[in-house]
Amino acid sequence: MLIFFWFQPSAATGGGIWWYNGNPRFAMQKNVASQKLVILAIDTATNAPKTGDAANLTAYVSKDDGSVTVLGDTSAAELDATNAPGLYSFDLTQGETNANKLVFSGKSSTSGVKLVPQIVFTVPPNFQSTGITTAGVVSAMESGVLQSTTIATLASQIEFTLTAGSADDKAYEGCIVVVTDASTSAQKATAPVLSYTGSTKTVRLAFDPFVFTMAVGDSIAIIAANERPTVQVELSVKSTAGTTAQLAVWMEIGGKILPVASIDASASCSVVVREHDAGVNLFTASGAASDITNSVFQYEQASPGFTDDRQYIVTATVTLNGVAFSSTHNRVVIG
Repeated sequence: MLIFFWFQPSAATGGGIWWYNGNPRFAMQKNVASQKLVILAIDTATNAPKTGDAANLTAYVSKDDGSVTVLGDTSAAELDATNAPGLYSFDLTQGETNANKLVFSGKSSTSGVKLVPQIVFTVPPNFQSTGITTAGVVSAMESGVLQSTTIATLASQIEFTLTAGSADDKAYEGCIVVVTDASTSAQKATAPVLSYTGSTKTVRLAFDPFVFTMAVGDSIAIIAANERPTVQVELSVKSTAGTTAQLAVWMEIGGKILPVASIDASASCSVVVREHDAGVNLFTASGAASDITNSVFQYEQASPGFTDDRQYIVTATVTLNGVAFSSTHNRVVIG
């Protein structure tokens, strides 16, 4: 039998056929997981599709004319012996698509196998984000998309890992994620990224979008933005003698207060106060998760040492999931 190869894109990754010199070529996205290779097996004795041969098939890939390596998926899946006779699929890992030129080959232990290799030239991961207008102009459908991937694991509705993403810490902080439900593509939710850990590809959102329940396999588009959190602080004296300072510390994104307690049950903060041009800290007041009321750290500092008609510089820091967020407020007047 003859074995022909072509690329079948998954619903989440896009892809398809492109044309070169009048001939169709099948396109695959470079360095993107969850794509499939489909094999057509032909019995050379009968010139008909061969069914029931899944256990005998092995597929290989050569990347950029390199060595021929067996695919990680060693178990072919027959699509449908009746409605799609002779078609077998293999799952491809992200690494197996990480090349500009991919040569897929294969073999069967069934006698009479003939192999017809398939050459695939990859396209950029965001290739599916472009479109052609009625005037024939290529336009971007998802401007500023930094990464298109899926949710790999889900710890909560504000914390999950990506199937593919940057290895650099903070790469997506301040960006906007657009989550698309895997079963109902019309369902979409958005939220800003609070923090990102590159080694684990972990995304922590600033808040739960509360649109639908996100799940493993949902599509994620990360869009460039600058929605970074700011740390706000208010200071006042509790008595006219100024013997006790009252502090309120909270985080905001786009004017919305972040639910710090739900983001990190062990959240903490600190406030460092110094008099203008003094060069020495007046005091440091720390707040713990037990001080949080309605997402705001509310606590006191005894004997702050304030003097009327003076300016102070205040640096407030909130630590969430081991990541510190700080801001400095100048020209703070107590009196």
